[in-house]
Amino acid sequence: DSGLHLLELINDILDFSKIESGEQKINEEEVEIDILVNECVRLTRQRAIDNDIGIKLEFEPKLPQIYADRRMLKQILINLLSNAIKFTPAGGRITASVRMVENVGMRISVSDNGIGIKEEDIDKAMTPFVQIDSEKNRKYHGTGLGLPLSKNLAELHEGSLELTSKYGEGTTASLTMPPSRIRDCAA
Repeated sequence: DSGLHLLELINDILDFSKIESGEQKINEEEVEIDILVNECVRLTRQRAIDNDIGIKLEFEPKLPQIYADRRMLKQILINLLSNAIKFTPAGGRITASVRMVENVGMRISVSDNGIGIKEEDIDKAMTPFVQIDSEKNRKYHGTGLGLPLSKNLAELHEGSLELTSKYGEGTTASLTMPPSRIRDCAA
């Protein structure tokens, strides 16, 4: 388990440094977002089941394809789902949803009813290598790079990643892809 954690850390650092140096390039293709979200849920579902957490999918009908780097999008979604699983207690629930927002683009959200984040800690959660819980009594382990890396990958796509949270009630992480990335809107 520690070997896998080390590998994740190294890969996150390499990806993060490529983005920071401007070397990370987007391999753009048409992506069917509902299929990709389903795939990411499938990849993380066993961890959710092991922790007695339910995952629900909500898709708006007839979602358009988006122009994006499929690997990067998958990395963002797995980070968001993994965080939701990590910070949701047994018996909790997670909802992954995709919907179109007029004049905004496509919003892909992962919501949970987990521990939540204090308002003053939301910016910390998006800062590289920062852990919200103190070193001495850390209950949740991670690299401190998942959300900052996901935010940078979203921004490479001219998109955004935002967190909204209520401490003790849960968190929603929302990836927004702009109209320029949406097939039929990008013309």
